[in-house]
Amino acid sequence: MKTISKPIYNLRTLYWPTTLFLLGLPLLALILTPIYFALQIPSWGILISAIVYMFFLNFCITAGYHRYYSHRTFQAKPWLQWVWLIFGAGAFQMSALKWCSDHRRHHKNVDTNDDPYSIAKGSFYAHMGWILLKDSEIYKNKFAADLEKNKRVSWQHRNYYWLAILMSFGVPTLWGWALGDALGGFLIIGVWRQLINWHITFFVNSVCHMWGSQPYSLKHSAKDNFIVALLAVGEGYHNFHHTFEGDYRNGVKWYNWDPTKWAIRSLSLAGQTYKLRRTSKEAILRSRLQADQERLSVRGVNTEALTRVQTQIEGVMSKINELKKDYDLLKTEYRKKAADWEQTRKEKILHLKAELELAKIELRNRLNQWSRYVDIMSAAPTYT
Repeated sequence: MKTISKPIYNLRTLYWPTTLFLLGLPLLALILTPIYFALQIPSWGILISAIVYMFFLNFCITAGYHRYYSHRTFQAKPWLQWVWLIFGAGAFQMSALKWCSDHRRHHKNVDTNDDPYSIAKGSFYAHMGWILLKDSEIYKNKFAADLEKNKRVSWQHRNYYWLAILMSFGVPTLWGWALGDALGGFLIIGVWRQLINWHITFFVNSVCHMWGSQPYSLKHSAKDNFIVALLAVGEGYHNFHHTFEGDYRNGVKWYNWDPTKWAIRSLSLAGQTYKLRRTSKEAILRSRLQADQERLSVRGVNTEALTRVQTQIEGVMSKINELKKDYDLLKTEYRKKAADWEQTRKEKILHLKAELELAKIELRNRLNQWSRYVDIMSAAPTYT
């Protein structure tokens, strides 16, 4: 295993445009907030708008950037993709092309040196320190090939900065002006909302790799954390996500707090998202059993008890595999029978159509014969 390199923050390693913006925005908030509150108290309209806009922009990241573009866990109509790209820029987390490329690298190299926000390099680094540093020369300007070919994603990448400024600060200021409080719109819906948005997302990279449960896998540091899920519209079920990244759900159970999952599902019922990918129940159960087995080993359970549990787990997993095979055989047989029935049904319909056509021809012939008979009878002489 490679040794984890320690991040170095100095004048040569910092990426100054991002560093100044990331550290300067909270300073601006601290300067403007007392001035604003000395002038007026924010209205409920401003406060509610800030909360709604915060969760909406977060949804553009979780559903759009993350579950759609990064992992392709479902398909979506073009208008939805445009909404995610245009408003997603307002979350000021870089373009979808950059964000998704980094995120795919995170999954591929989690907890290693090549993980762009590896928790192995420290909680501050995973939370926001990695953003302050220059990109590694190995990965600089190297993006996911499929996303580079996507015209919508490429357009957003080229126009990212003006879109981000407009959606993050311009729209909130205009909305605040419409509510009679342009400064409140800029400061609360814009600046403070932006700061909260950032750290909610950062919590997924830091907190969810430090605290929580690991019901599905112990092979990586990702953990399920309900508090982060509550804040990040479902993204806190991180152990499940890292184990089954191709699933459109993060909170796999129906009661798990995952508004992003519910929104994607609701949009599918309206025909706006489709081909939603789900992990099979047997694969999830198999992972849980494997994780439990590894947990028992780590805890140092006595050999006899551990062997007994392992035997039980292997028995359950064997039964699951048998049931899965039986299910697949039944499904194949059903599909074959359904296809045969459909073919038989079509043949019967064609046969009935042919019989109907013959009956029509026979009826037409009979009518013609009757017509000729009537004509002959009409033309025959009448004797009295």
